[in-house]
Amino acid sequence: MLTTPGHQHHRPGDTELDEFAALGIERGEQIRELFEPNFYFGCEADDPMNAVAFQSGLWPFGARLNAIYGSDVGHFDVPDMREVLSEAYENVERGLMRPEHFRDFVFANPVRFYTDSNPDFFAGTVLEDEAARLAGPAD
Repeated sequence: MLTTPGHQHHRPGDTELDEFAALGIERGEQIRELFEPNFYFGCEADDPMNAVAFQSGLWPFGARLNAIYGSDVGHFDVPDMREVLSEAYENVERGLMRPEHFRDFVFANPVRFYTDSNPDFFAGTVLEDEAARLAGPAD
């Protein structure tokens, strides 16, 4: 049986199962460190709640969610597909989201989502150069 110091493991007859024991988490911040860079959340384009993903003061340990613009172009209630992105930008116009957060929402987070697993995802596309700049050395 795999054991992790300081953690109990499930044995027959136990009433509580610690499914996270194998992670070896000793501090709450480690949860953020493990999960924050690896989880992305597709969001309805015009939902005012999208803004909370970028408000790290609302989340434990100052986490920030990787929200991704999810277009509802294919929905029956979208009479004009040209308006979907402008409706998403209304969160900036209403002061719910900062412009840099909107850029992360519609560009930077999706680029990271695709290029983390395939660095050449945007190769040969009109986004190739900008995606490469985003993936460049950290400031």
